[in-house]
Amino acid sequence: MSYALARRMADNQIRMATEDLARDAERLATAARAYADDLAAGKTANSGAARRIAQDATDVARRAERLDGMRDIAGLIDEPTDRPTEK
Repeated sequence: MSYALARRMADNQIRMATEDLARDAERLATAARAYADDLAAGKTANSGAARRIAQDATDVARRAERLDGMRDIAGLIDEPTDRPTEK
């Protein structure tokens, strides 16, 4: 019983973290494309925007590493092999 709960909780946490990470990575890609388009069009480069994009990229990378760790830990949750016998 506790195995199933732990497994379900781990799977839900990983699923939610994956969805959040994918959403934020898409936002980052959109912001980077817009910045690149502005530069290509000769618009004034906004160093604040570049800094924000770099900080967001760092955050996404850090969260991706955390997600990998979550997956590794979830892999350690084994189904019990020695279940108590009923009398």
